Amino acid sequence: MLPAEAGLGQGYSVALAEAGADIVIASRKTIGWDKTRALIESKGRHIHFIQVDLTARNAASTVIESVINAFGHIDILVNNAKTIRRAP
Repeated sequence: MLPAEAGLGQGYSVALAEAGADIVIASRKTIGWDKTRALIESKGRHIHFIQVDLTARNAASTVIESVINAFGHIDILVNNAKTIRRAP
């Protein structure tokens, strides 16, 4: 489950799809979903998006349930938190 819009998350998703994985992306934002969907589907793989705030109390349960409903199981989990803290 990876951020969709670009960067490492999209790179991981495409690489895993090239290796034969179907992909689930859990993200608060929907930015980039269409582009990422096209990249994954061009590899002949399936992709499922979940719009969720992963800081919410029951987010993990929501994501797991959605993945199981979509694909039946989880083989690989990539935690790719997108956090930037800048300070002088």
